[in-house]
Formats: sequence, structure tokens, C-alpha cells
Amino acid sequence: MTIAAAQTIRLAGPDGVQEEFLVASGATLKPGMLVRRTSATECNVHATSGGDGATLILHEDALQGLGVDDSAAAATRVYAEYVTPGAKRYARLKANENVSVGDHLISGGDGTLIKTTGSPVKVFAICEEASNVATQQLIQVRFI
Repeated sequence: MTIAAAQTIRLAGPDGVQEEFLVASGATLKPGMLVRRTSATECNVHATSGGDGATLILHEDALQGLGVDDSAAAATRVYAEYVTPGAKRYARLKANENVSVGDHLISGGDGTLIKTTGSPVKVFAICEEASNVATQQLIQVRFI
């Protein structure tokens, strides 16, 4: 079965709280990345592989004509959602990750998610589709 290309990050389930941020200095972010608040007004990638943190996912800015593949550079206004458990969203999977439906995903330390190996501090999501590609991609996940 072929799954259609993502057009939006939000797929199904409850809507979380959405906040507006500026991309932190030196950062480039893409929709579907796991991000963290760095100050009252800025966000950057969740930078601790396997680490804890809020489940905060960057969304596309459709009001500006931007899609899920459009990057946001430093000082650009972006929108991120504090995702509610049970929500189904597209999220960025790290390149070369081999995942199956039901695998638990943790922070990859660069805004992507990776398959857990061992005892992570926090599992952010569960895979809703399998993937094994050499490039970073959006995959369907269920946040927990």
C-alpha cells in the first residue's frame, strides 16, 4: 500500500495548544520537527537524543502559502503545537531509521524521531506506518 505524500502535519485526534514562536538564531526548522522552547519567544530543535521535554511539534504555515517541506530560517515566525496524547500527526523520522508499525519513538536530538533502543527518558510517539529510507521523511505517528 502506498501512502500519499503529506500535505499537513495534523492528521487526526484532539488539537493541542498552538503557540507562535520565532526560530532561534542559527537554526533552520521544518514542519514535523520535535522542537523546544528556548526563550519566551523562540524555539529550536529538541537537542537531547532520548531526552525529556514537552511534546512540541512544528506545523506548516498554510496562511503564508508554506507547506510541510518548506524550511523556516532564524527569526522567522513559526507555529508549534503542544500535542495532546492520542493525536495522530506527521513527524520527521531521522534518515536511515528502520521502523515498523508499533515501534516506540524518542527524540533523535536533531528535531527528528528515532526508534528507541533501551530505556529512554521519554517516549514521544508510536509508529503508525513502517519506514526504511535513506533520507529524513515525514511518517504517521500517534503521540503518547
